[in-house]
Amino acid sequence: MNDYERALSHWGEFDRTGDVAQLALAVDLLRTAYATASPADRHTRGGTLGLPLSRLYDQSYDLGVLRESIDVLRGGLREGSADDGYAYGLALALQKYAAEKDDLAALDESIGLMREASGSASVGQRLRARVLSALSTALQDRYEMASDPKALAESVTVGRASLTITPEGHPRRGPHLAHLGLALRMTYESTGDPAALAEAVEVSREAVHAVDDDVPSKDIEMGSLSLALRVMYEAHGRLAVLDEVSPPPAGVNVIDAAPIDVSLLGHGYCSAAFPVLTDIHALLYDQHDPTARIGLRNVGDSRWGFRELT
Repeated sequence: MNDYERALSHWGEFDRTGDVAQLALAVDLLRTAYATASPADRHTRGGTLGLPLSRLYDQSYDLGVLRESIDVLRGGLREGSADDGYAYGLALALQKYAAEKDDLAALDESIGLMREASGSASVGQRLRARVLSALSTALQDRYEMASDPKALAESVTVGRASLTITPEGHPRRGPHLAHLGLALRMTYESTGDPAALAEAVEVSREAVHAVDDDVPSKDIEMGSLSLALRVMYEAHGRLAVLDEVSPPPAGVNVIDAAPIDVSLLGHGYCSAAFPVLTDIHALLYDQHDPTARIGLRNVGDSRWGFRELT
């Protein structure tokens, strides 16, 4: 087995186990293989090196590694075809760089590569679905970076398109649903459209159910659902929606302090937070349960809210 084959073995082991030591070994061997490659092999070796470098950046946040990934992948595209996974790899690396450096030009290059790859006849359906879902996230970044509502609208459109070609039971369906859920939540926050928020919650819920519990990255889908439910709670004031992600333990009372301004607590200006301070005193010093604390009202089971002051 030569160095290149050993590198691919380490890369495959990292992909299977998430062992960063295997990733580092793969990168070191691939750097050597790339530097010594013949002109005929340089495109393949460059693409193979560029993708692990981008993943190594995810672990180290070393911008030098990310720049190396971009340079290698861009060089490979000049020597090969823009219609394969290397264009997608370069687009992802550029998206990461844009987020790190707040670089709109890099983000637009990333979006352009994803659009080109998603429309290429030589890209298979499996890769096309991943590209479309990644394009949805890149367009979300553009909306946030440039206040571009058209980018956000396109993000929802391409997010939906990715799902039409990602079948039920496919391991990528959960992440693709989560990306669409984020776009819909952002749409609600931008437009106030309640239908967008309702769909964001439903799509994010589907994303959680689509990922097996033993998948380490499931916390991403759970986080997306948590965000959507939090926005739903803030919009409608129903504390119970939060229990879907983090239900209160049995016997524990939950006090909803959202209506009370506690932003100045600890800074010497506590009048706005007086109800919260009074309740804390009743709990800690008088040891009253919620039924005996005059500032509270029961809103269901073990959930309590503050009474409105008149």
